[in-house]
Amino acid sequence: MKEALQDIIDLLKKYNFEEQIINNQVYFFFHRRYYRFFIDDSFLWIQCANTIQDLENGNLEECDQYQMKGISAEKLLVEIKEVILKKYVIPTLPVYGKRNQSFAKAVHFDNFCPQDYVILDIRQTQDFLERHLPYAEHIDGYEKLIKVIEENVEKKILLQCYSGHTASLLGNDLVLSGYKNIYFLDEYLEDFWTL
Repeated sequence: MKEALQDIIDLLKKYNFEEQIINNQVYFFFHRRYYRFFIDDSFLWIQCANTIQDLENGNLEECDQYQMKGISAEKLLVEIKEVILKKYVIPTLPVYGKRNQSFAKAVHFDNFCPQDYVILDIRQTQDFLERHLPYAEHIDGYEKLIKVIEENVEKKILLQCYSGHTASLLGNDLVLSGYKNIYFLDEYLEDFWTL
């Protein structure tokens, strides 16, 4: 189970929890609160308080425990990831968009320069072939999408569909997976050619 704890620590770092090591104990700081994750006997504990002193003195705001006996490290990690996302990460993420809401940043035509982005068109192939935005690349699978994103980590990735809805949902998934350069076109694509 120690490997599961290390996987959880890696997950926390991915979501920008700042690691602090004090007196050989690992603490995490995230949105003005301190967290301590540790395993004893057959439980994983997640404790939360305003200060490290409060954690050490047992003055806890929250304390969750997870039974680990008879559970695989992989299953534990899935459960903890869900808790971390729903309880700690998602409530603190800003939401963007006028028509569609997303954790990805919204782009609108009034300040749109296609050459500023790596534009990933996620529409049907035939629709892409008929007409598409300048500089757009057609993406027809998740593996290809991730490959393009990871090859362009220093660039702005713009997801574009028909109306912004599907792009906003995909943007949520990518931001929650740890990608920080994700944008979505929050517009009806057809309006681009009538500007």
